Amino acid sequence: MDPAPSEMMRRIRNLAVSLAFTLGLGLTQTGAEEKSATGTVRQVRQLYGKIRAQEPLSVSKLPFHVAKGPMEGQAIRYDYEDGLLAVAITHAGGEHGAAEEHFYYQDGRIFFILVKESHWVFTGEQGSDGLPETKGTLTEFRYYVNGKGECVQALRKQVESIKQVRLDELIEHQPNENIEPGPHFKRALQKGKGLFLAETSREVSRFLEIFYFGD
Repeated sequence: MDPAPSEMMRRIRNLAVSLAFTLGLGLTQTGAEEKSATGTVRQVRQLYGKIRAQEPLSVSKLPFHVAKGPMEGQAIRYDYEDGLLAVAITHAGGEHGAAEEHFYYQDGRIFFILVKESHWVFTGEQGSDGLPETKGTLTEFRYYVNGKGECVQALRKQVESIKQVRLDELIEHQPNENIEPGPHFKRALQKGKGLFLAETSREVSRFLEIFYFGD
């Protein structure tokens, strides 16, 4: 028999249920000078560099399954020194797609989000191997977040190819473009807040079920 809902589960549920209201709010950037935004980006890169330069103190692999999707994948929590934490989540995004999302925290606050979304479609043509030709697309989003939870810089880059190449290698040579954060950032931020609270496979599954499909 499943244990009674924990306080953690109640917090996750409350966060996810409030999502519809939160996403309806306008997310305004501070309007601070360029110097302030530049300082935040510099600090984010320093914290990210600290994470990349050390081995995690602990690693927790949390496979999840959401029957309503159906949706399944894995979340991995990496705990570091100095209150640093990274959560990476991968899952299928439909029959022809997938997503990989990385959330970075200091003392429970998100300071950086990296999202990779990929999908493929049939082109309607025949390939040189005689099989139906496909076109793959990979899009990356980078969000630099200040202490108020506001995105001070949003970057995007995308590649497409009908060749049998690794899109993740191809995109390394693609320049970033500055974009407005918009709803995509707001949704990623709320997901990151919920995943921070989810420390077991059951909690991750429950949060994502509410996040995507409602209570």
